[in-house]
Amino acid sequence: MDSLESEAQLFAHYLIGRLANSQTVRLYEAAMADSKPDKTDKKLLNFMMSHPWSIGLIDAGLVFHNSASEARRRLYVMFAILEASPEYYDLFLPAKQSPLYIFVIFYSGVRAVVKAGLGIVLVKVIA
Repeated sequence: MDSLESEAQLFAHYLIGRLANSQTVRLYEAAMADSKPDKTDKKLLNFMMSHPWSIGLIDAGLVFHNSASEARRRLYVMFAILEASPEYYDLFLPAKQSPLYIFVIFYSGVRAVVKAGLGIVLVKVIA
């Protein structure tokens, strides 16, 4: 696998919990063909490729550190490709939830704040 294909599969797995089909990978590779990450983004992307557990933390940390980062842009490109793909679009549709779902939302909010804090530290250490 080349680096863009590996990156596409890793980001797809992070976003939807499974590997992407070949058409999705080709679309990602085409979208990223002319992309030239700077030195900091190369470090972040290399770290994410070597340590997949860090993707969410780095993404959350970049919101506050550098929201226009190439690493973050690449995640959004993969997100857009997946959301627009017929095979995956249903994963992004809302589902009917119980009123108790408010506790899941609260938990998610707390977790997001913790991830952002850890992510800011991680981004500063890597960059």
